[in-house]
Amino acid sequence: MSIAIPEGRLFIDGEFREARSGARYDIINPADESVVGSAADAAPADVDFAVTAARRAADETDWSTNHAFRRRCLEQLQVGLREKCADLRQLVTSEAGVCSSVISTHVDIWIDGMNYFTELATDFSWEEDLPPYEVLGMASAHKIRHEAYGVVGAITPWNAPFMTAIWKVHHALSTGNTVVLKSAPDTPLTAALLAQVAADSTDIPDRCTQHLELSRQGPRRRRDDRRPPHRPLPLHRFARHRAAHCRTCSQRNPAYRP
Repeated sequence: MSIAIPEGRLFIDGEFREARSGARYDIINPADESVVGSAADAAPADVDFAVTAARRAADETDWSTNHAFRRRCLEQLQVGLREKCADLRQLVTSEAGVCSSVISTHVDIWIDGMNYFTELATDFSWEEDLPPYEVLGMASAHKIRHEAYGVVGAITPWNAPFMTAIWKVHHALSTGNTVVLKSAPDTPLTAALLAQVAADSTDIPDRCTQHLELSRQGPRRRRDDRRPPHRPLPLHRFARHRAAHCRTCSQRNPAYRP
């Protein structure tokens, strides 16, 4: 690793910080079982703090409506990620075991492919005036306005940590949302580097992106955890985890059937 000390802290409310408990855990290279680095181990209190910060950004900034500013910030993010491309490749290989022969399909092409959703920030018709509609001799003007959800909760898997993180984070930001990214416990350092680039290389408002990581240990993180989804999160995005998706939907709507 040429990255001397990979960033492993949580990114909450515009800054990197340790978990409130102070707990950390090691990140293991699956190829040789060496220690790649360590990461802060978040708890429910850290999640609440991150969601609250993201909610404030959604409510108190013009991120969702200032489309030109949003596009400029996402263009900055693409430039910043290109500058850190070599570091991202190394982290993805070290954390997830992705072979160097195919690493460009996990990193490079997804940075190059950011253009479409970045340009959508200004090219999409966010408001559209419809022709007047007349009923009983009275004309009524109509307008279609597309609005952001607000806060998106994104959960990514271990096997493609950058690919799935950039899908969720970039798509959510480009459509005017703020994001709380929960990376897989095996691969938090890649997501932390993404958060670092967003903080250091862009004008994205501080609270628009939050990053959390939680280890696999402890009863509060077991796979069958029934803790209800955070209510200020109107949209949850999972990656190929049908059970988690169905459980979250059913908790939010008891009538939901997969």
